[in-house]
Amino acid sequence: MATVKGVKEKLHMPIYDAFFVPGVKNGTPAKTFAEMMTDPRVIRFFVDVQNKTRLETNLQAAGVLPSLNTFEARAMRVAASTFCPDRFAFNVVYDGILEVGNDYRALANPTDDDAEKAAKNIRSIAEAVSAVPRVTSHITAYIKRGLDDYETQFPTGTTPNREQKSNFVGDIVDAYAAGCDAAGAVLPELIYNSVTTLLVGEKIMIEVPTYFFPSGAGVSPGNGAAANHGNPDPMATFRFAEPVTIEPQQNFRVEMAFPQGVPGQPGVPGALANVSGPLRIWVILDGYLTRDVQ
Repeated sequence: MATVKGVKEKLHMPIYDAFFVPGVKNGTPAKTFAEMMTDPRVIRFFVDVQNKTRLETNLQAAGVLPSLNTFEARAMRVAASTFCPDRFAFNVVYDGILEVGNDYRALANPTDDDAEKAAKNIRSIAEAVSAVPRVTSHITAYIKRGLDDYETQFPTGTTPNREQKSNFVGDIVDAYAAGCDAAGAVLPELIYNSVTTLLVGEKIMIEVPTYFFPSGAGVSPGNGAAANHGNPDPMATFRFAEPVTIEPQQNFRVEMAFPQGVPGQPGVPGALANVSGPLRIWVILDGYLTRDVQ
C-alpha cells in the first residue's frame, strides 16, 4: 500500500529484543547461559534479530528502525522469564531417587546391605547428572548434602530402623526439589552484577546498574513459585526525564555488561553462567513510534 506523503502517525509502540537460552530438546541438555553469549562479558540487544520469533523481538532489521520511522523512548525495562533451573537434570534426579525410594520402601525388612545399595544407586544418579555441564552449583550442593546426611545417619556397619531409612529418601527428594526454589536467586545475580547501557548513534544515553530498570510486568511477586524483577505495574519502571529520540536509520542498541565476574572466570557470575533454559531476558524500550500513514 502506498504511503501518504507529508502525513505521519504517532502511536504507542514499545520495541523489544530478547536474549534467549533454549531449553532441553529431544531429551538433550541445551547450552548454558554463558555458552549462549557471543561475548563472555556483554549481552547486546537489538543487534541480532535473525532467526528470532516474534516473542523475542519485534524489530525487522538489526539495530535500526524500519523505513523512515522515528522513535521516542520514554521508558526502559528489563524483564526475565520465570523458570525452574535445570529442569531436565532435576527430573532425572527426582525420578531416579524416587524410584530407588519406592523400591526401598517396598522391602519388608530392609537390611544394612539394602541401605548401602540404595546409597550407591543414589550416588550413581547424582554423579551422572552432576557430570552434565548445565547442572548448576547450587543443585549439585543439594545432592551432596543429601548424600552426606545419609552417610552420617547410616555409617557402614550400622542397622538403622525402617523409619529412619524411609525418612532419608523423603529428605533427599525434598532437598533436591528445593532447587527449584533457588530459581529466584538467578534474577538477583543478573540485576545486581550487570550494568545496562542504552546507546543511540554510538552515544551513551544512559548507563546504570541493571536494577535501575524494573520490568513493570510479569507474574506477581506475591506468588511464591515465581521470581519477578519489580511489581507487575506498567508504571513501576524507569522513565526518562526527557524522551530519548532515535532518528530514522540511526543505529541503536542496549548492552548488558558483566564487569566484575568471579576470580578465574571473568564475565557472568558462576551461578548465572551455568543456568540453562528455557530462559528469556528482554529489554523493552517503551515509547512512541512515528511512521508514514499508509
